[in-house]
Amino acid sequence: MGKGMIKVESFYNPPRKFFSFPWKIYKEDPYWVPPLLIEQKKILNRKKNPLWKNGEIEFFLGFKD
Repeated sequence: MGKGMIKVESFYNPPRKFFSFPWKIYKEDPYWVPPLLIEQKKILNRKKNPLWKNGEIEFFLGFKD
C-alpha cells in the first residue's frame, strides 16, 4: 500500500481480529471495560440472532498504512 492508502477487509463471518480490535485501541485506557466476547459473538452470529433473518449485516475492518 502506498502512502495515505487505507486497506479495508470485508468478511462474511467476523474473524478473531474483528473481536480483538477494541483491545488494541483501548489498551492504554484505564477506564475501559472490555465486552464479554461470548455475548459479542452471539449478537453478531447470523444463525443465532433473529435480527439477521430479516436484516443484513456486513463486517469490515479498516487499516491505515
